[in-house]
Amino acid sequence: MGGWSARAVPGGVGMSGAWWRQLMRPVTAQPWPKRVKARTARRGSRSRLTCRRGLGHACMRWSIYESQLRISLSLTKMSAINMWTSMDVESLRDLCFNHSKATSFECVDNGLPDWIISNQVLRNSKTDYFSIGLYAQDESRSLLLLQQQETALVFLLVFNIDGQDNLLLSLRTEPGLIGLTNLSTTIQSTPSNYQRKHGGKKTPFIDLALDPSSAGHVLYEGFHHDWGDYYLNKIKKFLIVRPTSFVEAPEGFCWVTLDTAKQLLLENHLATNDLRVAMTLLPCNSRESGQARTPTFFTPPHLFSLHRLNLSPNTADCRGARFLFFRTETNVREVNSWIQPLLIPSGHLEICLFFCQCPIGKVFVIEKKTQSGLQGFQLWYPAHKGEGKVIRSVKTSAEGGRFWQFEIQIQLIELELTQSQLADLDASCDIDHADESERWISEQNLSLLVAESLQTSLELRMAWSLVYAAEILPNS
Repeated sequence: MGGWSARAVPGGVGMSGAWWRQLMRPVTAQPWPKRVKARTARRGSRSRLTCRRGLGHACMRWSIYESQLRISLSLTKMSAINMWTSMDVESLRDLCFNHSKATSFECVDNGLPDWIISNQVLRNSKTDYFSIGLYAQDESRSLLLLQQQETALVFLLVFNIDGQDNLLLSLRTEPGLIGLTNLSTTIQSTPSNYQRKHGGKKTPFIDLALDPSSAGHVLYEGFHHDWGDYYLNKIKKFLIVRPTSFVEAPEGFCWVTLDTAKQLLLENHLATNDLRVAMTLLPCNSRESGQARTPTFFTPPHLFSLHRLNLSPNTADCRGARFLFFRTETNVREVNSWIQPLLIPSGHLEICLFFCQCPIGKVFVIEKKTQSGLQGFQLWYPAHKGEGKVIRSVKTSAEGGRFWQFEIQIQLIELELTQSQLADLDASCDIDHADESERWISEQNLSLLVAESLQTSLELRMAWSLVYAAEILPNS
């Protein structure tokens, strides 16, 4: 959605060509009417008054023209805004497909000279984007883990248009995404990228993200862990801002209504996981909708240490995961060409969130545990409860700038419990016992828990997105 110019106005919204030409008369080189000339010649001393009256009429007409032009430009602008925000899911899917045509990629033998193995880790020779190492707590279980020292930024703009919230989404193209291009948040970036250490183009809206109070209202700010099974203590900052005035969507961005964005979460391979998580953090009736409080950031404790093992280009870990190098050529990213390694897990991942219907409403079962990359720090995860009825299922892919087509299936599963089991749930739901690793939690309290910094796993937040998106469905 680009800028609007006066050239678009004749024949645009609320303006006919004849009306446009009539308004343009005061600023065109047209002679004065003959009767004005004759009157000026006869009356001599009154000529200046007559001319002044004529100029006054012209100025008045020009003032009317300016006012109508502003109105028409505004209407044309709102028409263009409505054109974008009225896009449905299939139109957005076509938009992603067409956007991906500008990108090509190929697998290459190595990443030299940019990527080297040094001190038992694969890293970039120019700057510290991220590294890949082989880690183990003991020799029996070796894991390839990504390490990223920088706190990544996930930034989302929200603006009310015609009485409903709209999200400014970006068309995210990554070599490892299934489908190549997915819809993502306004910004999904690391400091190395938005500080332009790669020498590329400036990240749109980064100034607003770095100083949101200068031109906006912060709706949410918090920190959350990434995959504990594939990252070594990686943390992302999520920031949601409502700007004080409307901002145009540059090329590669689009405004989408909140309801349409929720539908994206129920589609296969159309929304990134960052968008999936960020949307569940939007303020709602069950959470405070005023000024977002600044989260208290702390470094999670490491309860056990990992040591590095020897790494080679052919290394595979105990799960069968390995890495390969890919060259990407595109004109829709900050840089036009780059080579990078991508982690290739041995298979797909399933995430299941179990719930049941109680007299108090939906209740979900979660558990507290850790993963190797968290080094003993515990988070809340979906707890596995066996068999049940699959209510919703969607497929997505892990971050395409770190993984190669890592498919994840998310499922929402309803359990069938006996009356006595349901009665026990009513009595124990939302009671947090410090010594219990598993608990049942109500829908409202799980919404609050997901929004708390450094409390929940990415698996739980992704699964929760299916519950959040279901608000748009009938009988949900």
